Amino acid sequence: MDTVKEQVKSIVVGLEPSAEAKFDTLYALESAALIEYCGMPEITGKHVALLADLLLHRYNTLGRDGISAESYSGVSYTYSTDLPATLHRRLNRARRLSW
Repeated sequence: MDTVKEQVKSIVVGLEPSAEAKFDTLYALESAALIEYCGMPEITGKHVALLADLLLHRYNTLGRDGISAESYSGVSYTYSTDLPATLHRRLNRARRLSW
Protein backbone atom coordinates (compact mmCIF):
# COMPACT_ATOMS: atom_id res chain seq x y z
CA MET A 1 0.00 0.00 0.00
CA ASP A 2 2.97 2.32 0.43
CA THR A 3 3.41 2.53 -3.33
CA VAL A 4 -0.05 4.09 -3.61
CA LYS A 5 0.85 6.57 -0.91
CA GLU A 6 4.05 7.51 -2.72
CA GLN A 7 2.34 7.81 -6.11
CA VAL A 8 -0.36 10.12 -4.83
CA LYS A 9 2.15 12.05 -2.75
CA SER A 10 4.23 12.73 -5.85
CA ILE A 11 1.17 14.35 -7.45
CA VAL A 12 0.19 16.67 -4.60
CA VAL A 13 3.30 17.37 -2.56
CA GLY A 14 5.98 19.76 -3.69
CA LEU A 15 4.45 23.22 -3.54
CA GLU A 16 4.51 23.96 0.17
CA PRO A 17 6.86 22.74 2.92
CA SER A 18 4.07 21.59 5.24
CA ALA A 19 2.32 19.62 2.49
CA GLU A 20 4.01 16.32 3.32
CA ALA A 21 2.86 16.36 6.94
CA LYS A 22 -0.69 17.24 5.87
CA PHE A 23 -0.65 14.48 3.30
CA ASP A 24 0.52 11.84 5.79
CA THR A 25 -2.28 12.79 8.17
CA LEU A 26 -4.87 12.77 5.40
CA TYR A 27 -3.62 9.39 4.16
CA ALA A 28 -4.13 7.84 7.59
CA LEU A 29 -7.57 9.41 8.02
CA GLU A 30 -8.88 8.59 4.54
CA SER A 31 -7.55 5.02 4.67
CA ALA A 32 -9.33 4.42 7.97
CA ALA A 33 -12.52 6.05 6.68
CA LEU A 34 -12.50 3.94 3.51
CA ILE A 35 -11.97 0.73 5.48
CA GLU A 36 -14.76 1.64 7.91
CA TYR A 37 -17.26 2.79 5.28
CA CYS A 38 -16.71 -0.19 2.99
CA GLY A 39 -16.63 -2.73 5.83
CA MET A 40 -13.44 -4.44 4.74
CA PRO A 41 -10.44 -5.54 6.82
CA GLU A 42 -7.89 -3.78 4.62
CA ILE A 43 -7.57 -1.86 1.38
CA THR A 44 -7.17 -4.21 -1.55
CA GLY A 45 -5.82 -3.58 -5.03
CA LYS A 46 -9.20 -2.74 -6.53
CA HIS A 47 -9.73 0.05 -3.98
CA VAL A 48 -6.40 1.78 -4.60
CA ALA A 49 -7.70 4.16 -7.27
CA LEU A 50 -10.66 5.08 -5.07
CA LEU A 51 -8.33 5.86 -2.16
CA ALA A 52 -6.14 8.00 -4.43
CA ASP A 53 -9.17 9.96 -5.64
CA LEU A 54 -10.42 10.46 -2.08
CA LEU A 55 -7.00 11.71 -1.01
CA LEU A 56 -6.73 14.11 -3.91
CA HIS A 57 -10.23 15.45 -3.25
CA ARG A 58 -9.57 15.98 0.47
CA TYR A 59 -6.17 17.55 -0.17
CA ASN A 60 -7.52 19.92 -2.82
CA THR A 61 -10.41 21.06 -0.63
CA LEU A 62 -8.27 21.81 2.44
CA GLY A 63 -8.78 25.39 3.51
CA ARG A 64 -11.75 25.89 1.20
CA ASP A 65 -14.21 24.83 3.92
CA GLY A 66 -16.70 23.27 1.56
CA ILE A 67 -17.05 26.17 -0.86
CA SER A 68 -18.35 24.76 -4.12
CA ALA A 69 -19.14 28.01 -5.95
CA GLU A 70 -18.31 31.69 -5.61
CA SER A 71 -19.81 34.77 -7.24
CA TYR A 72 -18.03 38.07 -6.81
CA SER A 73 -20.47 40.43 -8.47
CA GLY A 74 -23.31 39.31 -6.24
CA VAL A 75 -21.03 38.27 -3.38
CA SER A 76 -22.55 34.86 -2.89
CA TYR A 77 -21.01 31.56 -1.88
CA THR A 78 -22.39 28.05 -2.22
CA TYR A 79 -21.24 25.49 0.33
CA SER A 80 -21.05 21.74 -0.05
CA THR A 81 -20.90 19.39 2.93
CA ASP A 82 -20.47 16.11 1.08
CA LEU A 83 -18.26 14.35 -1.41
CA PRO A 84 -18.91 14.80 -5.12
CA ALA A 85 -21.55 12.45 -6.52
CA THR A 86 -18.99 10.53 -8.58
CA LEU A 87 -16.91 9.66 -5.51
CA HIS A 88 -20.02 8.84 -3.52
CA ARG A 89 -21.22 6.37 -6.19
CA ARG A 90 -17.80 4.71 -6.30
CA LEU A 91 -17.77 4.37 -2.52
CA ASN A 92 -21.21 2.77 -2.54
CA ARG A 93 -20.13 0.27 -5.21
CA ALA A 94 -17.09 -0.69 -3.11
CA ARG A 95 -19.15 -1.09 0.06
CA ARG A 96 -19.63 -4.56 1.46
CA LEU A 97 -22.83 -5.47 3.23
CA SER A 98 -22.69 -6.89 6.73
CA TRP A 99 -25.56 -8.53 8.52
